[in-house]
Amino acid sequence: MGVVAVPEKWRFNADVTWNYANPSNPVTLSSKAENPANVEAVYGYPAARFFYLRPATSYYVPGQNYGGLVFAGPQPPLPVLVAFIRQTRAGAQKLQFVGSKDLPNLPAALQMPHTANQRGLGVKVTYELDGKPLEEEFYAVFDSVEIPYDGPQGRTWQINWELAGLHSFRAPLGTLDKRRPVFAAIVKSFRVNPAWQKRQAAVNAYLADQFNRQLQAGYDAIAAAGRLSRQISANNDAMIASIDRQLQAASGSSGSGGSGETRSSSEKFDDYIRGVETLDDPYYGTSQQSSNQQFHWTDG
Repeated sequence: MGVVAVPEKWRFNADVTWNYANPSNPVTLSSKAENPANVEAVYGYPAARFFYLRPATSYYVPGQNYGGLVFAGPQPPLPVLVAFIRQTRAGAQKLQFVGSKDLPNLPAALQMPHTANQRGLGVKVTYELDGKPLEEEFYAVFDSVEIPYDGPQGRTWQINWELAGLHSFRAPLGTLDKRRPVFAAIVKSFRVNPAWQKRQAAVNAYLADQFNRQLQAGYDAIAAAGRLSRQISANNDAMIASIDRQLQAASGSSGSGGSGETRSSSEKFDDYIRGVETLDDPYYGTSQQSSNQQFHWTDG
C-alpha cells in the first residue's frame, strides 16, 4: 500500500485488514518498526473512530461497533487518548503518565487534510519492560464533523469524531529526546501508493453505495450492515475483480503507459519503489535506468 523509510538494521512489519461488514470504516492499518539492538520502536495504530446522534437515542448501545464506528458521545481528546494508552499498554508494569502537550502543527506534519476542528496532541508515559525502564510518547490528531439529516421527524445530526494518525515512539528511559528526530523521520517518510489509494476509494464507494441501497430497501442500519456483509462474503472475489477491471479500464483510457507524462501515477510509484527511471530513448525505445545517476547516455 505504500513505502516507508526505516534504519537499515531495523525490523519493519505492517498489517492491512479489510472488513467489508464495516461500510463506514472498512480498512484498518497498523505498523511497527523495531530496533533489534534495544527497545527502540515506532508503532502505528488503527484510527479510533466513533459516532453519536443528536437528539440522543436509545436505539444504539454505547460502546458497540456499528459498521466500523463505535457509538459514543463526543469527549475531549485527552481523556480519549489516555484511555487508548491504558488499553494498549494494559500489561505494562509501573505505567505512569508523565505529561501531555497540544501539538497544533501535528496534522500538517502528518500531511493530513486541514479541517476546522483538528487538534493534535501528545502524551508521554514511562513503564518497565522485562525489568528495564523506558519511556514512550503517543501522538494523535482529534477531529470531528457534524452531518445533518432531514427526515419525517425533522433535522437530526450525526457527529463523527475520531483520533487519527495514532502512533508512538518508544526508547530506553532518558534517551527519547535525543532519538526523537529519527523516530519522527520514519513517520514522515511514509508515502502511499496511488494505485492502492484508488483501489481503496473504489472499494469504499462500492460499499457505501450497496449500504445505501439496503437502507432504501427499508432495512435499518444494523440489518443493512448485516445483509451487506453476507452479500459481499458470498461474492467477494467477483466484487474485487469487478473493481479492478474498472480501475484498469480507467487507467488505460488516461494514458498509454509510456514514458514521461503518459505514465500513470501507479507506474511512477512502482519506478520509485524499485529505484529506477523509465526513459524514452530516441534510438532504442523505452528503457529503465538507475535513478541514482544524474545523467543517462545513449550511443545512437
